[in-house]
Formats: sequence, C-alpha cells, structure tokens
Amino acid sequence: MFLCDLRDSISREACLTGQYEPQETTLLRALLKPGMTVVDVGANWGYHTLLAAHLVGRGGRVISVEPDPRLFGTLSLNIARNGLGHVSARQIAAADAPGRLRLLGYDPSDGNYGVSQLAVDDGGGDDAFLVEARDLDGLLADMDVPHVDVMKMDVEGAEALALPGLERMLKTGGIRRLLLELHPAALAARGTRPETVLAGLTAHRYRVWSLDHSREMSRRVAYGRVATLDELLKPADADAINGSWPHLLLTAPGVAF
Repeated sequence: MFLCDLRDSISREACLTGQYEPQETTLLRALLKPGMTVVDVGANWGYHTLLAAHLVGRGGRVISVEPDPRLFGTLSLNIARNGLGHVSARQIAAADAPGRLRLLGYDPSDGNYGVSQLAVDDGGGDDAFLVEARDLDGLLADMDVPHVDVMKMDVEGAEALALPGLERMLKTGGIRRLLLELHPAALAARGTRPETVLAGLTAHRYRVWSLDHSREMSRRVAYGRVATLDELLKPADADAINGSWPHLLLTAPGVAF
C-alpha cells in the first residue's frame, strides 16, 4: 500500500498500472530473495523500497535513503502503513563525506516529483533545502551492514559525488550488485561524464550490464513477455553508456545476476 499523489507522474504510473519502471521492477523481482540486504539510495516516496521489503521478507533488511524532506515524509508514512519493521529510512544525501549540502527540490507544478538534485553551486529558489550529507561507507558501517546484496542508486546526477563515498565497500566487493541510473546532462553540469563515473567501478572489476529501455522492451516487460534476464540485460557498450538515460546493472567479481 502506498500514498498516491496523482499530480506526480511516478505515483500516477504506479497507481494506474500497478508498477513503475517495468524493467527495474522485473530485475528486482528476479534478483531479490528472502533474507537479503537492500539499500535504496534516492528512494523518493518508496516504490523500490516497498517492492524490496516485500521480496526480502522480515528476515531481510532494507535501508532507504532520501534527502528531500517532502518525499521523506511520504516515504516514512508508506513504510509505517505497511508495517515494515525491517526497513530503516534515513533523511540524508549520499555524498563523498559528511556535511551539509543544498538540495534543489522538485517543483510540484512540473508533475514529476523525482527530479530533486544536489546543487552544483550555492544558488537555489523557494524549493531549495539544506540537507545532511553522509558517505555511504560511514552510514553502512554505523548501521552494521557488512555487505549489500543489491543497491539501487538514482540520485539525479550526483552519482559522481555518491560513489566515492562508497569506495571502501566497492573495493572489497561488498556491494554485490548495483542498479545504477546515470544522468549524463546533470553529470556534465558537474564537469564529468558517465565513462568517468564507471571507470571507478570497473577499476574494482565490476562488470557492467545495460538494461534495455526501448519502447518495445518496455511493452514486453510490462505484459510479462520476458522469460529470462538475458533478454533484458546485455553487456554495456559505449552507445549504452553514453545514451540519454543509461540504466545499468553492475556486478561485483564472482557475482552472477
């Protein structure tokens, strides 16, 4: 169960179709098993958090990270509404070090509540917030999390800021699978590129797979016409990484889908 604001395109899609991002939903349903540990970085109102929580069960663990105070309030209500005692929510922004950062929140009139992003400079309007930032290595150590079976990261261009704060766990393969959404335009505003972000991961021998987000595949997945993950995932090439909206799965050395 979740609170659905029909003004928001993400909530509206989940409410009216029963799911959001069919490819990612199918992938998580295939990957997650009871007892696993999941971290949802950039959780929004909690769609992926709720999905993961029910898949890993009460013997598993979900940590949900969302900095926007408005979305975090809805996220917390959704967790409570479902009685998910094995889910922990933290109102923080993933970064390279602890501190305070300026978050440019979504504009409610735009119809997409999933575009809050960390500011590149000190500017900001009425929807700007000063938020707590944490490195994920430190957060997970504080929460006594030795490894993560699946981490989903969708941070609207702050990937290059968040991933260095996860270096310790990436170096040891403690993040077994990383479902990563890249935002090339937002990365460019920060002076970096998708290849640069991925270089740090492939240096630790992570393998990179691309999710097929074509219109045809979206329809096939939505109607349950994909039998295996091999149909959905392909080894990522330069075109996939440099696309307008890359959706990637990275696997640690020795870890299968």
